[in-house]
Amino acid sequence: MFPERSRTKTGRLTPFKRGAFFMACDLKLSIAPITIKGTFNVMTYSSIVPTSGVIEVTIHPAIDVSDISKENLPEYINKPWQTINSAL
Repeated sequence: MFPERSRTKTGRLTPFKRGAFFMACDLKLSIAPITIKGTFNVMTYSSIVPTSGVIEVTIHPAIDVSDISKENLPEYINKPWQTINSAL
């Protein structure tokens, strides 16, 4: 899932929406942050045809959600965002 909701207009990572995290909370699934770097340069927000370029994928360690609840959900949303953003 891509919790940003849509493609970035600026090339920067946008805030995450809560839906994917509610699902992880309900199903007690670990969150696997994955950074995909370079896609904005290959296909900007307004383009319809991609150009050639390099895309780098970083798979980060999974985040355990066994103690996640809807009450402490905001702190769990921030952790994967920071992890993904740190590799951009």
